Amino acid sequence: RAEEALAASEERFRIAAESACDFVYEIDLKDGSVNWFGPIDEYLGYSEGEIPRTIAGWQSLLHPDDRTQIQAAYDRHFNGKDLFEISYRVYAKDGSIRWWKDRGRVICDREGRPDRFIGVNADITRRMKADEAIRRHLRYLSVTNRIAGITSRVAPFEEIILAVIREVAGGIEAPVGAVILQQPKGEKRRIWCIGASDEKIPPAESEGTIAINYSAGDAGVGSLIFHKPQGLISDDDEEIMQVAARQIGTFIERSHLREELALAYEDLSLFVDILVHDINNSTMVAMGYSEILKETGDQLTEGYITRILDCLSKNAEIISDVNTLRNLRAQIGNLTEVALDPIIRREIHHHEEAEIHYQGTKAVVLADELISEVFTNLIGNAVKHGGPGIEIFITVEEIDDSVVIR
Repeated sequence: RAEEALAASEERFRIAAESACDFVYEIDLKDGSVNWFGPIDEYLGYSEGEIPRTIAGWQSLLHPDDRTQIQAAYDRHFNGKDLFEISYRVYAKDGSIRWWKDRGRVICDREGRPDRFIGVNADITRRMKADEAIRRHLRYLSVTNRIAGITSRVAPFEEIILAVIREVAGGIEAPVGAVILQQPKGEKRRIWCIGASDEKIPPAESEGTIAINYSAGDAGVGSLIFHKPQGLISDDDEEIMQVAARQIGTFIERSHLREELALAYEDLSLFVDILVHDINNSTMVAMGYSEILKETGDQLTEGYITRILDCLSKNAEIISDVNTLRNLRAQIGNLTEVALDPIIRREIHHHEEAEIHYQGTKAVVLADELISEVFTNLIGNAVKHGGPGIEIFITVEEIDDSVVIR
């Protein structure tokens, strides 16, 4: 009857363990035997009974890095200080790793001496992989954001590149890092390093060294190289390096484009200087001859000459505006106090043939040199497109901190 009761009890343990996807085990602390309730061999890929039912057999499944903390947890529990509860890794027969959450307690005999240890192992592999994936993703986002912040700063080129190398080196714990740029013209290699001189960068094929290639568009191609002598570079490390390499390539390409744009702007400024100079000379000559004709001509001729002079004056203003536009890149919107009345009256004077009603104003506004163009366009369009007999009314009204012009 006792044997039948024991067999029934073991069967109930086994069914309960299998239903919960857990494994109940019992260790005889006197002889070191281990009794598993549940298909432990099948679960880890072994044949039935292949795993020795001993403490040594159980220990052979453990990940070497976890054995010390497991023993420490047992010792604390045996001394009555803590409950035994710990997560650790075990190897399956095919070399894959499973995570167990182990909970248990010591059972003492009648004399109070440790007799048995009963525990439950729950498979938490899926949860640990999910936690690890989240951790990796958060690390990836954190490093990506920091590198993106570095490459978006306005700072000298070499300073930005070195800051990225240091950021990645700190993230993957690699003391040596470098960026190499192979330029398409001139075959010159520019190298930025930390932890090594240019001549001592380990070759990419050496152990513990990895090179991630990047493209910088028309600026060339290059490699981001790191050497981690104390261990191989993991997949996580490589993922971070790939992020950094892409950011470096983008930053170098942007810098290259900015340099080309600056050169193009210098060329454009030269062309504008030449154009303004030549047109100004031609305009001044035309104005000189027009003044002579105005003084010597009849009344009809004088009217035409007056219009020609007005047009030439307007050309001079346009040339001045072109110069202003060109200088806007160098002068970031410095606003000054400007009186509106003379600006409006000067534009009205250019359209003496139109009926324009304006009472004047004492308003002063903050503006740049192009404010006159506002009235040139508005009044000029009203005259041009208003039709025969058009009347134009200009009013200026000060409201709080603004000036409203209709």
